[in-house]
Amino acid sequence: LKDALGKVAGVEQIEFRALSGNFIVRVVGNAKANAVSMAGMSAGFDFRPAPSRTFNVSGPTAEADAARLRKALQKAEGVEQVDTIGSGAGLTVRVQGEVRVAALVSIAKTAGFDLRRSLLFVASGSPAEKDVSKLREAIGKVAGVEQTVVRRVGGGATLTVQGAMDDEILTAAAKSAGYSLKPLSSSSGIRMFSVNGVKGPEDEENLRKTVQSVSGIGEFQVMTLGDMTRLGIRGGSADPEKVIATAKAAGFDLQPAGKGRGQQNGSAAEQNTPPAFDERVNEDLTKAGDLAPDFELITKEGKGKIRLSDFRGKKPVVLIFGSYT
Repeated sequence: LKDALGKVAGVEQIEFRALSGNFIVRVVGNAKANAVSMAGMSAGFDFRPAPSRTFNVSGPTAEADAARLRKALQKAEGVEQVDTIGSGAGLTVRVQGEVRVAALVSIAKTAGFDLRRSLLFVASGSPAEKDVSKLREAIGKVAGVEQTVVRRVGGGATLTVQGAMDDEILTAAAKSAGYSLKPLSSSSGIRMFSVNGVKGPEDEENLRKTVQSVSGIGEFQVMTLGDMTRLGIRGGSADPEKVIATAKAAGFDLQPAGKGRGQQNGSAAEQNTPPAFDERVNEDLTKAGDLAPDFELITKEGKGKIRLSDFRGKKPVVLIFGSYT
């Protein structure tokens, strides 16, 4: 694997760290993510992005305190990156890396902070009350879970869980009760804005700093694809009009998604749409003739998963893309 990755243009340094059952690869340099992934596959390895977890923060929330929290969490084994978002009561922290939630919570508590997650899932399985009760009981026994709300729907249930718990343990608990979980927290309660005024990386960074300065902003993400930029905001207490006004003062025009001018390529009927909020981004736009980046989908009945790499080289695959509302 190291030999294969070392041949990728732009790779300057390769680091390996062992975990139970697998290991983490850290690649330093300006290599294209798709090229690195393809090189890994050629050597017989399946690459997956490091997990990213977002927490609401309780405790001192001045900028100096936020910096202290970042520094404390960064020392946890397995942590790759730590970002704090927002300020005051709306402060959140996002941690990327292969590390258990319990370890992060413990480190934060030692530093004087409490971390709490709020996750939303669709649980695919039986909608019968007796089975949903089993699901509720199984999730309630997971370490770190403080509150659980389960609602029956066709094909299963919706599940809201609050506390300090790992997704993997929740998934295993649901499976023991006969359900498959699909996380929806990354798209819950999102306010989207189309953005005009971003012409390059420097403008994009200025936009981030501008939005960061809004009191109570919560968690946000700037997403760019081609010449189109969008801003997604989740949580917090900031008024959307205040966000728009602050951005306008800095030279950016924000419009609620679907109401703005938008930025189009090609005909008026065509438009490039940025990735969903908090979704992993393939930074290298695939060109004709390139291998399609690997991805995973949940089957229609919600009981299994399909990965493109499971079929690559074994049988022909046709990818059909579309959208619906």
